[in-house]
Amino acid sequence: MAHAMWKFAALGGVFAAASLATASTPWDSPSGDGAFFHYSNGQNDTNLFGSPTLVGGVRFVFFPNSFTANATNGQTVSAHDTFDVDLTSFSGYKFTEIRIEVIGDYTMTGEGSSVSAAGNLHINEVAGPRSTNDAMGFNVPMPITSGSGNWSGSTVRDLSLIEAGTPFTSIHISFSNNLLAIAGPGGSASTINETVFGFPVAVTIIPGPGALALLALGGLGAARRRRR
Repeated sequence: MAHAMWKFAALGGVFAAASLATASTPWDSPSGDGAFFHYSNGQNDTNLFGSPTLVGGVRFVFFPNSFTANATNGQTVSAHDTFDVDLTSFSGYKFTEIRIEVIGDYTMTGEGSSVSAAGNLHINEVAGPRSTNDAMGFNVPMPITSGSGNWSGSTVRDLSLIEAGTPFTSIHISFSNNLLAIAGPGGSASTINETVFGFPVAVTIIPGPGALALLALGGLGAARRRRR
């Protein structure tokens, strides 16, 4: 298990270096308006995420159709993507929370196989020095070493806790997501898929205390059911 985790960490560095050398793919609609904000420069590094749909004017939802790592008979196979987008709140509003939510599935057969997922949310202020980094947590311990089932992950950044009197009104969001499948020798196989991915945006009136819009992970499950 420790060997699998070391491989995953090493591959993360390779992905980071590779993303600097490859051209990004713009979303089908790389800019537009939500309910309380404008977004621009939406793009993916490898385009495994695909293009999002803006649901309810507050939540970007992706339905990846090929974000899969599939390994057989001693192979180690990885998949990676990173999205970037700029958000600017409309006048009189500020960003209070960004949440990343991911759902997928996995299956393994034979001995010596494992699958892993990892993710990191980076937010920085477009015209300021403030920035954050938050790793994704999962509903099952990673790596997974046997069986089959569903997995989910999430991470959240509460911007209201660090604004210190200066609201976040223009931010750059970057989220990197990695999948890794390792198959043991002798006919073993492992597969991990990402099936739906989204991030709701919480926006608050300045100086109002109430969040106007925030959708929960359960909404992603409902979106996946409607997609089938």
